[in-house]
Amino acid sequence: MKNVIIMARVSSDEQAKGYSLDVQEDALRMYCNKHSLHIVRVVREDYSAKTFKRPEFQKLLKDISSRKLKVDQLLFTTWDRFSRNTTESYAMIARLKAKKVIVQAIEQPIDISIPENKAMLAFYLAIPEIDNDRRSLKVRGGIRGARKEGRWLNRAPFGYANEKDEKKRPIIVPNENAMYVKYAFNSIANGKTQRQVQLDINHMGCNLSKTALSKLLRMQVYAGLIWVPEYEDEEGFFTKGLHKPLIDMLTFEKVQNIISGKQIENNKPNTTSKKAELPLRGVLVCSKCGHHITGSASRSKTGKKHYYYHCNSCRKERFRADEVNSIIDKILKEFELSDDLKRLYKEVLQEKYNATFKETENRYKLVEESLTKIKKRIENTNDLLADGKIDLETYSIMILRYKKEQSETKVELSNLANKKKISKKKISDAIQSVSDMAKIYAMSSVEQKNAMIQYVFPEKFSYDGNKCRTQTINGFMYEIASVNGGLQGIKKGQNDKKINLSSLVGDEGVEPPTLWV
Repeated sequence: MKNVIIMARVSSDEQAKGYSLDVQEDALRMYCNKHSLHIVRVVREDYSAKTFKRPEFQKLLKDISSRKLKVDQLLFTTWDRFSRNTTESYAMIARLKAKKVIVQAIEQPIDISIPENKAMLAFYLAIPEIDNDRRSLKVRGGIRGARKEGRWLNRAPFGYANEKDEKKRPIIVPNENAMYVKYAFNSIANGKTQRQVQLDINHMGCNLSKTALSKLLRMQVYAGLIWVPEYEDEEGFFTKGLHKPLIDMLTFEKVQNIISGKQIENNKPNTTSKKAELPLRGVLVCSKCGHHITGSASRSKTGKKHYYYHCNSCRKERFRADEVNSIIDKILKEFELSDDLKRLYKEVLQEKYNATFKETENRYKLVEESLTKIKKRIENTNDLLADGKIDLETYSIMILRYKKEQSETKVELSNLANKKKISKKKISDAIQSVSDMAKIYAMSSVEQKNAMIQYVFPEKFSYDGNKCRTQTINGFMYEIASVNGGLQGIKKGQNDKKINLSSLVGDEGVEPPTLWV
């Protein structure tokens, strides 16, 4: 009677497809009973067959090599239970054969001693590998497609949690740690060092390491961007994420300049990057196929570079970059606030600030009072020791407790003071950012310009050589342009009709942009 080992294997995603370990083991036991084979070991694996570096299989090999097992055959149901890697399968079959162990699939039996049967073996081994490769291509394509949509697919970064949207697709949402992320960026932007910020956050009750903070401050995901890596002839680019950003792009860029040691030159546009001539790359889409448009430079006979936006997908669109950029500049000028609107906007923001941060003001007063009480307790404790009413040990215990409370209260008071300061500054910054949008855009980096365009036009934005078009426009910016007289041909509530932005383009020889909302 021959000694055999029976092996049942599944991967985690195969359990639901009928490849259960029990079903395989039952089939193998019935086969052995029918053919009078003696089972010396049962191997059960929950592991991928892309490689033989599987824990249970490695134990089996070790026992066979050390001759702890006297075995004639290794049996499994089908060849894809043995392996999904053709090259490694041939090598393992030869290795086991050298130990006088024959491998066999009971549902796909092959007599390997017959040369012609090796062709059938190659077929059985290749099919699972082809399936793996095809599945891998689909997964990579799906991942890239999801990233283009603006989805974060990995484990949620600090400050976010992994959730599912209404379509059961992955999305990240802010969690209880989001406040620490916001505090870190705003504090660095306002002059604090990373060490100071780390200590503050730790005092708040969050254990954040120096390395984790440094990494956090460099992640574009917190500004609402998702990186789509380059693929074949398509360049990598940032796209607007579907998640809620924790900080604005201007703050993010300011922090990057601070932590990298760069000096920000006022009143000068960012032209240090080769991409400075292509600020719309990543937000502009092809009007023919809907894919993102990229851009590149073309050198003329005189050696001068000319930049173009073009579609690498359908290859049907190619426009001079300076022409499209000029149109965008003119569009942004329509969103500048008049003096009357500035005053109104400031009043609205001030009212919102007063309502939102009234609680902060009240808390600040309470904490300030608490700090005064703690100082008084420390003074009283010193007096008790001086008067001999308490011993040194009691004094040390009391003063240590009060000092700790004092330190924690000072940190909270400092945080509240910063919060008030930052909030007031935001009103001024918000007004300026809208009042001088075109000027700020001209002075901004490529990433900042990209973010500004995505803010004004949250969805697809295209140019077909005659018109700029988009599916929607930021509601606030739309109202500004409406008051300024820049949006014509639409009445309030008519969101299903075309809007002609007739005043947004001058005498460039290009038709005015058209907007659908």
